[in-house]
Amino acid sequence: MSQVIVSYMTEKERLAYIAKNPINLRKKTTKDYRWRSEKGAAATKANAAAKHERLLEK
Repeated sequence: MSQVIVSYMTEKERLAYIAKNPINLRKKTTKDYRWRSEKGAAATKANAAAKHERLLEK
């Protein structure tokens, strides 16, 4: 098995780390789908329509 290494920070080190890497709860990430080409989007829609038709046939 692998070893588990535990390290502890002092309070001063912890506060310095938090100051350097602040926690921003307001930041919301949004997905950007603009990179998708129109051809890729059309293929996805076509696949979904074909799947829907197969389900209706059953």
